[in-house]
Amino acid sequence: MLMAHPTVLRNLLQTYEALSALAREQVVAPRTHRQLQEVAYALCVSTGADDIGHALAEARRRLDGEISATARPDLGDREVITSAVAVAPSPAAAVPSPAVGRAGRESVGSG
Repeated sequence: MLMAHPTVLRNLLQTYEALSALAREQVVAPRTHRQLQEVAYALCVSTGADDIGHALAEARRRLDGEISATARPDLGDREVITSAVAVAPSPAAAVPSPAVGRAGRESVGSG
């Protein structure tokens, strides 16, 4: 199973929360809703969840565990997703689609 790097999860979670809050507070462009959907999908893929509620809970659980851990856990045969997604500085800024895996593999957003 792929395990997302804590920085990736943190960035996805922050981006999702910012876009979600924006979408609740005001009428936003369709592009913002699309960005929210893309980040939600990336969170689901990164956590192995099948819906955004479970993905948010799992991301928070993993981040809480990362903070309390004193040593890096043994990853065994799991790969770590190390690509980070930048948090959009403003609602109008684009949120890049995160790539999963290493070079040569398909990205999350393809298809």
